[in-house]
Amino acid sequence: MGFTAQNMLGGQVLVSGTDTTGASGSAVVDSTQWDELKARKNFDASKEAFDAAVEQFFAPLTEAVEAMEQAVARPPHDPLSYVVIHEAVEGVDSQAEEIVELTNDSIILRCIEEGTTDRLLWLDEHTLGVLAA
Repeated sequence: MGFTAQNMLGGQVLVSGTDTTGASGSAVVDSTQWDELKARKNFDASKEAFDAAVEQFFAPLTEAVEAMEQAVARPPHDPLSYVVIHEAVEGVDSQAEEIVELTNDSIILRCIEEGTTDRLLWLDEHTLGVLAA
């Protein structure tokens, strides 16, 4: 049992292999959606690396600003001289959940990439299906 995926031009992938029943075949599937989703995930990972590099780049300036602020800071107020009604809370941006319903072709490509091909089944020698869980 095993499947291979070969990239083709035009956002297509040639999938070939043998399923758990021993049936073999090959089919061309559309990779447009799956490629876009992977690109989005890769962009997010790259953005995190970029943000870390920017933070490291500006670290000396940030430290210098903090040193200047400490140099001109006034002594803190005596806690006896005030009452705190509410502590300060720094906001965190919320992010709504985003779910993308995969096409059958994207599910097939995901199964192959993740190595979970035990649910792939040849319906005929050129049609690949996905078994329900």
